[in-house]
Amino acid sequence: MTPANSALSIALTSLLAAGCGPISGEDGFVGGDGGRDGRDAGVDAQTVCDEQDFSIDRQPTKLLLALDMSGSMVSKYTSARNGIVNAITNLSGQFHLGFNSYPMYPYSAQCGIAPDVLFDTAPGNETNILNWLNTHEPQTGAGDPLVVQIDALLNGVGYATNFTSPAVPGETYLVIVSDGDDCCGPAPSYSCSNQWTTELVDRTERLLLAGIKTVVVGYAGADDATMTAIALAGGSPFSTYLPANDETALQGALETIGAAVVGCSFAVDVPSGSTDQDAVNLYFDNVLLPYEPGCASGMGWDWADPAHTTVELCAGSCDQLREGTIDNVTAKFGCPSVQID
Repeated sequence: MTPANSALSIALTSLLAAGCGPISGEDGFVGGDGGRDGRDAGVDAQTVCDEQDFSIDRQPTKLLLALDMSGSMVSKYTSARNGIVNAITNLSGQFHLGFNSYPMYPYSAQCGIAPDVLFDTAPGNETNILNWLNTHEPQTGAGDPLVVQIDALLNGVGYATNFTSPAVPGETYLVIVSDGDDCCGPAPSYSCSNQWTTELVDRTERLLLAGIKTVVVGYAGADDATMTAIALAGGSPFSTYLPANDETALQGALETIGAAVVGCSFAVDVPSGSTDQDAVNLYFDNVLLPYEPGCASGMGWDWADPAHTTVELCAGSCDQLREGTIDNVTAKFGCPSVQID
């Protein structure tokens, strides 16, 4: 199943209990489906909730694509560009996408980078990124300043502010596409005579501490040891780098990443009035997904914030969503949350 047909394209709907009214019930409880209506939580049939449509929206993942545009990519760029363009087209609208090339374009120094990324993560960036890719090429003589690129994400003032800011919601991933290791090292004492694996791992670990996970795609001749070390430190679902030797493989690698990092947080459209937001039940394709405070079992969902405005799927349920086996995520508000026994 391709990402375009997977859980990345989810119909998200919910129902809000806006009020209650008396009814009669044969056995003193509402319904008979083993708890989805609140039976297990002890909801008496004398009060049944009226339902009103409300929204529950998946918080999109922030994904910044950092493309190696050094001199070694000159002969490989056409196929690399085609693979990236196809992947972005297929994943369009499913992420807050950003893009940068390193070194800066056009480069004024072999190992320099621009004061900001070309496109910070935001909705609707796809067309601008595709246009840029189709009108630019790598530069002969340009270096590969990956350490400097990551340092800018860690330390740059006003650099990729949407992508790096925890205040902008969504899981955050740096996706590096490169055909080699760093041939610059840290600024300002650039050197291409050393291998900068230790420095790259250090920066990648610092990114992870800042809430940014790193995924690596090694394109056509990438340094295996360096790419593997970065991927292992990146904290993403991919603990080794994804090799890609042609445009089809690169497209597939990027789409695989897209399917694996779809967001598992959902923002609840907070209702007005006195509706109890603690009375929530979630469903995968109309099957109850139980509430699991702390996610001890790995299945179900929990509140992601004290104000109860965002729900987070537990790891096992998140994996189900990312595997593309779930078509609809829905929620009902008004009956006590059914918990795992």
